[in-house]
Amino acid sequence: MSSLLAAVLFALTTSLAPRTPAPVGEDALWSPPEGFLESFHGACAGKSGDALGACFAAAMKKAGASPAALAFAERTGNRGYLRLFHNEGKVDVACATYPFRANANDVCFLVNGDPAMIDVDDPKNVDQPALDANRGYAALLKRYPKLAIFPGARGDSPGIQAGVRRDGGQEFAVEYFLQDGCHACARIAAMRLGFDFDENGKFLGSRLITIRVLAH
Repeated sequence: MSSLLAAVLFALTTSLAPRTPAPVGEDALWSPPEGFLESFHGACAGKSGDALGACFAAAMKKAGASPAALAFAERTGNRGYLRLFHNEGKVDVACATYPFRANANDVCFLVNGDPAMIDVDDPKNVDQPALDANRGYAALLKRYPKLAIFPGARGDSPGIQAGVRRDGGQEFAVEYFLQDGCHACARIAAMRLGFDFDENGKFLGSRLITIRVLAH
């Protein structure tokens, strides 16, 4: 094989290989300057979808956001910025603010593992069959047929507790509320799910830790 052909094949292989995103760290944190949200809403009014995201990213850059902060925003689809980061080892906790969401503006992720970014409130990350099989959950569901899972606190104290597994991996206990069908409906119970990772940061799945019925 000629050196030119080898170089071409290497370039093609490199360009087609999936890129591992850069780790999320404290350098990606960003605090909007005073008046940013007002000016953003004024400049981006009437936009939606990708156009709104692009406008938001441009506004962040104009306001002095670092390349790392802009890279994190891009990983959210240019919908949010990183406002809190907890270094927990291989897998870390990163919480973002999505300023133009109608509800639940704060979102938390488990980052730097495999996969690289897990939204703790994405329903696909909940082992629903195992949850349905739990006697306590099943009893609540029978009493409240519209029972639904909603995020716990995701603000400055995001309701995520990090720990170490016996096998050397990591576990994250994440808090949620079980509510009677809607965002503004009664909170029936508090629930904690465990998100488990092996020592290399690979996500092993979620599991139910506790369900605590709230007084009414």
